[in-house]
Amino acid sequence: MATHTRAGFQMPTQFEYGYDSLSALSPYLDTHSIDSALLVTDQRLEATGIIDTVIEQLVQANIDISMFKDVTTEPTFDIARRAVDRVEAEDVEMVIGLGGGSVLDTAKTASIVSQAPKSLTELLGFQTIPNPGLPLVLIPTTAGTGSEVSNGAVLTDNQEGYKHVLIDDHLFADLSIVDPALTESLPSPVAASTGADALTHAIEAYVTTERTPMTDMLCLDAIERIGNGYLPAVTANERDARYNMSLAASHAGMAFTNAGLGAVHALTYPVGKQFHLGHGLVNGLLLPYVMQYNVTKVPERYSDIGDAIGAFESPPETAIDAGYQTVEYVHSLLEAAGLPTALKTVVNAPNPDFEEFSEIALEYSTHNIENNPRQLGKKRIIAIFEAAFEGDLQMVP
Repeated sequence: MATHTRAGFQMPTQFEYGYDSLSALSPYLDTHSIDSALLVTDQRLEATGIIDTVIEQLVQANIDISMFKDVTTEPTFDIARRAVDRVEAEDVEMVIGLGGGSVLDTAKTASIVSQAPKSLTELLGFQTIPNPGLPLVLIPTTAGTGSEVSNGAVLTDNQEGYKHVLIDDHLFADLSIVDPALTESLPSPVAASTGADALTHAIEAYVTTERTPMTDMLCLDAIERIGNGYLPAVTANERDARYNMSLAASHAGMAFTNAGLGAVHALTYPVGKQFHLGHGLVNGLLLPYVMQYNVTKVPERYSDIGDAIGAFESPPETAIDAGYQTVEYVHSLLEAAGLPTALKTVVNAPNPDFEEFSEIALEYSTHNIENNPRQLGKKRIIAIFEAAFEGDLQMVP
């Protein structure tokens, strides 16, 4: 983006963050005269005590509580519709999402669709929602998706298996609470994959064609925090590391909401669909290969990323050198966190149809392909998939 070019930035959500920020919930409810709420969450959180902690806050505020705990790892149209039905049956005044990105996306959808004159499928796409939903509070228990500060939701079609998006400014939460204490029960593999998701968001938003100075600041802050906090959060559950990762995920979410994403997310889509792998895991696996592809187009940007994440023991001689060193560092960082670095190690398919994968990416994730800094066509996408399958960065064109 050229200097002095006009740009906009959206972040209408009230954002409370840091340890003990969950205590902001009860006063917020008191000041907004809310009497009833649907708490959207998932059953896996019950053993952690997190749900009880939030319910205590709701009880303090004299809120009548209804529960919806049917959210799965990849929320579907059917799950979202059941959440909408629950909102309408209980006639609640607010929706609260407590959980990972899937839970938050389900809560957003329930808030909006329950108040819309159109059906869920009629609202899919970009800026299609005609009116606000119910008041919405989002409380993440992972540090990765950034859904708590974004204006989007992702749902899977039960019939076809394809993912679809709702992206609309009415999907911004009224209040987002990011309390790192809620992430301390995350198992290491989940911390690794969600952290990779946050890193992918920050790196992609920093190099996208829609980037702005405002999103640049957020991206570099997120990348630096991830450089400092990722491995300690995964391997040692350190308090400072959890704080850094939680804030990094939200900052990256604010950035990509305004700057968009890139080819990693486009290529992740068909892989996740075909092999039923987690979104963050696939993002982390593909990220170094897409970075390798993009280096020659925006080497200075990747040099900045290397500086922020701590990739250089000594100053590289050129921006291109810095870019490739950054790719190698990110590749090693993700591997050290326990994530796979070759697709063939996690799928039971010796010869995936990467031609079909490329067609799916180009058809269903056009916006992410267009935002990528280096142009991508079918042949180049296939080559990136092949490199990622073998785990060989040097195969990237």
